[in-house]
Amino acid sequence: MVYESGLELKTLLLLITDPDVVDVWDQPPAVSYVDPAGKERSHTFDFLATMIDGSKRAIAVKPYERVQKIDFESTLRLIGRQLPDGYAHQICLVTEQELDPIAVHNAELFHDYREPDKEADQAALSVTAKLVGAARLDELSAFIGLGPRGLHALIRLIKSRRLLLTHHERITPRTLVKPVEMH
Repeated sequence: MVYESGLELKTLLLLITDPDVVDVWDQPPAVSYVDPAGKERSHTFDFLATMIDGSKRAIAVKPYERVQKIDFESTLRLIGRQLPDGYAHQICLVTEQELDPIAVHNAELFHDYREPDKEADQAALSVTAKLVGAARLDELSAFIGLGPRGLHALIRLIKSRRLLLTHHERITPRTLVKPVEMH
């Protein structure tokens, strides 16, 4: 993966840790478009994300100040009207204003602890299968009995949406989680 800024890195982390995203292509092929003056130009999106439903999102990442200065939203609308068939179903613009610092923090944890640990993951599933109501991660980790490995396994369960946060917050050992209700 290639990223040129901290803003791109944060966006990439959010994409690669999102269970609804199945593939991320960084710096996909440029698309050509004709600007309002009739001049042919090209634009390279920062990412092309394929979603679980098969749809594709072309993602441009730019600092908010630059977006405003060059009226980049108008450029993206123009590009969107001229996109080749099948390139993307949606164009998204990400600036620092769209990035939720809590979501970025949690995405960093999901990325850091993404590698499976069969023993800890199985123990976390066993402990949380009996969970009724909410519990703190450190309490659940103590029941797992594998130290930090248990906490990391619980974080993987949050990422995979088998556990839910009770509040939108940065994940810490004191975070309350609850089981996903079965319908």
